[in-house]
Amino acid sequence: MYVRPLIICVVLVNVQSQGIQETRIVNIDQGPVRGFKKPGAGYYSFYNMPYATIRERFKAASPPPTWTTPFDAVDRGIICPQAFVPYVNSANRTMQEDCLVINVFVPETNETNLPVLVDVHGGAFHAGLGDAFTYNKFATLKNVIVVTYNYRVGILGFICMGTENIPGNAGMKDVVTGLRWVQRNIASFGGNPNDVTLTGCSAGGTAIDLLILSNSTKGLFKRVITDSGSNLAAYAIQPDPIEMAKQDAMLYNFTDVDNLDALEQFFLTEPYETFTRTSSNCGPCVEKDLGQEMFLHEAPYTILNRGDFIKYPTMYGLTDMEGLFYFNRFEELSQQMDSNFSNFLPNDLQFSSEGERQRVAESVKYFYFGNGSVSGNLKAFVDYQSDVVFVYSILRTVQLNVHVGHRELYLYEYSYYDDGSWGAPHCAQARAVRDEDETNLTENYMRIKTLMREFWYNFMIAGNPVINASPVPSWPIVGQNRSPHLSVGRSIELRGTLMQERAQFWDAIYERHYRLPVPPSRDSASLLAPRNSVSVTILLIIFNLL
Repeated sequence: MYVRPLIICVVLVNVQSQGIQETRIVNIDQGPVRGFKKPGAGYYSFYNMPYATIRERFKAASPPPTWTTPFDAVDRGIICPQAFVPYVNSANRTMQEDCLVINVFVPETNETNLPVLVDVHGGAFHAGLGDAFTYNKFATLKNVIVVTYNYRVGILGFICMGTENIPGNAGMKDVVTGLRWVQRNIASFGGNPNDVTLTGCSAGGTAIDLLILSNSTKGLFKRVITDSGSNLAAYAIQPDPIEMAKQDAMLYNFTDVDNLDALEQFFLTEPYETFTRTSSNCGPCVEKDLGQEMFLHEAPYTILNRGDFIKYPTMYGLTDMEGLFYFNRFEELSQQMDSNFSNFLPNDLQFSSEGERQRVAESVKYFYFGNGSVSGNLKAFVDYQSDVVFVYSILRTVQLNVHVGHRELYLYEYSYYDDGSWGAPHCAQARAVRDEDETNLTENYMRIKTLMREFWYNFMIAGNPVINASPVPSWPIVGQNRSPHLSVGRSIELRGTLMQERAQFWDAIYERHYRLPVPPSRDSASLLAPRNSVSVTILLIIFNLL
């Protein structure tokens, strides 16, 4: 493969409000771009480069603009339309429908063929932005190029009606388009397009786990680090896209939802600002075949169970207390669960009758809470939320991968926390690799950050997390019964089956009651899905706790 030579031009410029900075100009296929390096930073930032253009709402994006004079790749604060803007001050952001921009962070080096880490942001598929988090310390320490980018979220990214105008999965097609941009252009920044590792946490982890199953992603990456998310999560795929579209429209005060032509026109013509008033329920979907490129052609479970996917080397990580996500709403949610526990069963379960639903709900409640109330047991509440939203689906995905012969899977549980905490919350393992203010971090946590960065880097360059000096001499691939796994906490040690009793309990329930998601169809009908399911509840909480 021809690798475009790295073109370097370093000068000093005075960027308004940012002071004197060094710049670097590289040529990409759209034209020259100018990145900037703050004094002492050790890396160049190339912000907000357009990687595609949104010309038609809900459809796959069009090619990006081109230019002949250098494009100043500065942070313009561009984000996609969304009801909530987590992690950052929304006042410093520009919300616009044509929002597909990409950021590249390059260590200060003249080396080429550097490994590349592409981070897909989380946000429950309803919020988020490419530069919500950064990995610049990791990039400079390990000589790695890091890429982040926006993709459409919420209604504009994920409404799915199976029509020519609204085929579905616009947001996931953006993610694929961004990866194709990386393949075309990353060599210009000194990166190796044949050495791309994907990472993501929460919905970002779910997104990259779905990328593994898509026919549209072959050749776009080499390895995967999936944290606190999976392609079998209850929120990963819309169970019934037409029903979800109706529910979403009602959130925005559209009432003629049974007229599907009118429903489609509502989504096509309503100003995008309407869809920023409140968060919707939609996410990725199994698409209807319309004779165009699809992101997802079958249910993830079907593809996994058949083994019909490329088996990329993958690290799956989760935390010991993912459900701390819900801590601040324990009193409210526990009372609701005591009132009607069945409303909080995962929405990817189905039942032949309301009586069967109630019987399953009673068995689940007893498993976690015994004869007591939910409101009387915070630890069990956290365990339950951990399992139904994140943990079990990850363990189920791992088990299916192993069953179909995947031999390059590594599984770990992150449980490190400093004094005063209950445990490791949602995405704590990814936070350990990301940039954060290190001024007041404990010596023990800094040790964990160093260790996690070492695991990631080893995996990126060799497909094995342990290749150098480490607290553990080896980290074997995971086999049957989800064993072994690495425990990363106050001590670092190899352990056997991860959360065996809880996983086996849900194995039995999903074997009997799992509901395969369906493509959008005018004839589809909801099958006793819980109205207040965890997939909906998570959207009400995510923005306050991440």
